Amino acid sequence: MADLIDSERGQLFLVTALAIAVASIALILLLNSAIYTQNVASRDLGANDRQAIAETQTFLDGAEGLLVAENERSQTQAERRTALRTGTERLAELQRTHELQEGTATGVRNLSLSDGYGLHQDSVGQFVNASGDRNWSGSGFVADSANGIRAFEIVVASADPPPTGDPVNESFRLDIAGNGGSGDVWTLYVFDDGGTNVSTKLTGGSMAGVCGPSTFATPVTINVTNASVNGNHCPSLAYWEDIDRPYDVDVTWGDRVSVTYDMTVNTTSIGSFNPPAADPYAQQKVYGVTGNYTYRSSHLYYVRPFRIAPGEPHGG
Repeated sequence: MADLIDSERGQLFLVTALAIAVASIALILLLNSAIYTQNVASRDLGANDRQAIAETQTFLDGAEGLLVAENERSQTQAERRTALRTGTERLAELQRTHELQEGTATGVRNLSLSDGYGLHQDSVGQFVNASGDRNWSGSGFVADSANGIRAFEIVVASADPPPTGDPVNESFRLDIAGNGGSGDVWTLYVFDDGGTNVSTKLTGGSMAGVCGPSTFATPVTINVTNASVNGNHCPSLAYWEDIDRPYDVDVTWGDRVSVTYDMTVNTTSIGSFNPPAADPYAQQKVYGVTGNYTYRSSHLYYVRPFRIAPGEPHGG
């Protein structure tokens, strides 16, 4: 191989360095382009994601409003179900028409309605059934094999003291039994012990005061399905954390309190209630709505299973 003179060697080094520099610049530009593209794509996906969540929530809010409104209307259960299904599908259709203008498509699939009853006592009175029985147990249950309980609130106007000082056996008692009555039993006690006492117990456990002071001035609002007494959170009211569905609901010594109450149960098997206009009364209702909400754009396909049951606690 011929020897290179100094000037030729310098030119070769210069050309090689130039080639390396050009290649490096090209590589940097390619990397920057890829990073920029990925960044833009990520930002776009995030925007689509947020839009999908927002559209889903808009639909759910509207469907929940329809459920509440149709349950309050005076109509048969068949009419109620038809109106609710038609209204929910119409809501989804209106939303879809609007979203198509924005280049996205929304919809609802697998829509399903579950039946139940609203159980009520509007005027202050004893927690007894339509026949005046104070013990709703066995064949006289409040509700049987309920796959969910929602919007369950008791307002206690007054409570009696246990006649011989034994609140477990002598005071108002509401039982929610898990696994259709064969599992653990969660119990709510209400009695007068120098002030209204609200206590709970799980099968095999001990009675415990619920939330702050052990006694309350009447009236006492016990919201069972958001676990609160007079608006203050009370963890021991969270029966769904300890027992499994379906639930049996029974009452013992219902004549030892004066109350009003509301609850909606996901079952058609209920105890002795009157028709509306006489306490205590039952009304057929649509308990809940389930389905899948879909959102599709050029960048995202999103499916959200939903369950609409206003006032239902975690786990039903």
